[in-house]
Amino acid sequence: MYLTGVQVERGTVATPFEVRNFSQELQLCQRYFQKSYNIASVPGTNVSGTGAIVVAAVTTTETPGSRFTVPMRANPVMVMYNPYSTTTTGVIGVLSTGADTAAASALTTGEMGFRLVSSTGLTTGLGYQYHYAANAEL
Repeated sequence: MYLTGVQVERGTVATPFEVRNFSQELQLCQRYFQKSYNIASVPGTNVSGTGAIVVAAVTTTETPGSRFTVPMRANPVMVMYNPYSTTTTGVIGVLSTGADTAAASALTTGEMGFRLVSSTGLTTGLGYQYHYAANAEL
């Protein structure tokens, strides 16, 4: 059984039916959850670097900041994934150059974006890749 075209209302009065296109609905959802993976890809999937974010280390411990597609409703919980994992799922908490890896976590996380820091050290100017999932659900 499929249910479509349903609008749930709070209270006893029905309002006019709203139809939102995919882009509108996606932006509304992204206030609660965003990811760098393609829409159909589950976070943590090994995608061999496809669509990964690439940043050059600005110091031996930090990368430049990244902005979210739309502002989050609150500071999100961040998970970083290595896009070049040798397993079937991306390794959590790792940046990759394709050959070398470095441990990473979100240093500064806000409603508008985040900045990464590495506890194992980065090579200044070298490009690091990663995927992320940001969760600010209720």
